[in-house]
Amino acid sequence: MMHEIIAHYTEAKSSEGPNEDRLVVTESFVAVVDGATAKAPYSAEEFGDSTPGAVAARLIAETVEGLPPGASEREAVDAFTESLSGWKDLAAPPTASVTVYSSARREIWVVGSAMVRVDSRNYAFEPLHEKYAAGTRASYLMSLLSQGHDPDELRRTDPGRELILPLLRNEKALRNVDTEAPWHFGGIDGRHVPDRFLSCVRVSAGARVTLASDGYPELFGTFEQTEENLAHVLAADPLMVGAYPKTKPLRPGAGSFDDRTYVQFLVR
Repeated sequence: MMHEIIAHYTEAKSSEGPNEDRLVVTESFVAVVDGATAKAPYSAEEFGDSTPGAVAARLIAETVEGLPPGASEREAVDAFTESLSGWKDLAAPPTASVTVYSSARREIWVVGSAMVRVDSRNYAFEPLHEKYAAGTRASYLMSLLSQGHDPDELRRTDPGRELILPLLRNEKALRNVDTEAPWHFGGIDGRHVPDRFLSCVRVSAGARVTLASDGYPELFGTFEQTEENLAHVLAADPLMVGAYPKTKPLRPGAGSFDDRTYVQFLVR
């Protein structure tokens, strides 16, 4: 194997639903697949006891396992897209962000939201509309807190999430649109992903690489440090409206604000 795994972990945000993240490690690839939370209603007839995000993560993970070792980023992304093509016309289609390390090419490929660390340098990939949606939610909830609203009740009902939900439900109109407009972004949803939304980070032999879903506020040098920071943030800011604003909070009874996946390895 051309990469040496140092640490790996994946966990659902809550026991009430499936983990919509997937971690894949093969001889040739290391991948983190982050299935997107559904923003619109979906039926059990379509997804059974699963969710659109979990279906997307499973299908893409299976595709990673079957990729030719020398596949290019373009070839890999097209294969991921094909795996979801039969679902693209649903009201709540399966969609996902994907981060893949190719051992043959010593490249990290990213489509959508992701967190990457190479040695001591962090890379954050976040669509602009998500950043602004998180900020809008945080601002609104902070205004309610300033007026004396109960923070536990805000965690339970999250009126800030309701405020931004129309934008989140219209993400499909922004996803994979091939223009230079800053609001458009890439994601795996069964439709062609334009080249402009394919990100690539090249690494050298000996590099220490961390790939993670956006269920972590920030990546640090080790898994333990990264988990410690997450625990600190959740304890200090369960609404997720402070230093790391997010589009959803730590719900009462949940373990975190989002599913999370982490893998760290050495490049050989």
